[in-house]
Amino acid sequence: MQRSDPLRRLKELTPDLPSFPIEANNGQIDGCKIHKMICGTSISWNLLSQSEISCAKWYNSNGTEFPEHVHEQREWVVIYKGSMLMTVEGQEEIRLLPGMSMTINPNTKHSARFLEDCWYLAITVPKSEDFPHE
Repeated sequence: MQRSDPLRRLKELTPDLPSFPIEANNGQIDGCKIHKMICGTSISWNLLSQSEISCAKWYNSNGTEFPEHVHEQREWVVIYKGSMLMTVEGQEEIRLLPGMSMTINPNTKHSARFLEDCWYLAITVPKSEDFPHE
């Protein structure tokens, strides 16, 4: 499978969303990553990476499951299209809709499920060295 195949499929599934930059279609844009997921499609674009802060734009398709993880940075998630179900510390499930945001404190276990295509921003303070990561 070529690197551009998930992006082609993504465009077929979401025709109403803005087109992808040509560099992303060819897998050449710096900071664009297609993440290997057990199910679903996850793509991120690095928007800002400084020692004090990192920001990435994310897309996760319907059916994507982000496994439980933890990081030392504070993270803000801001939804602007679609929705996600965020699970915090393995028990509290919160549905985030467009215009909603959530703060995840450092060293807090969290995971996410996507029941529809979802676009969002994720910001970490300070910068996460491997953000966004595989």
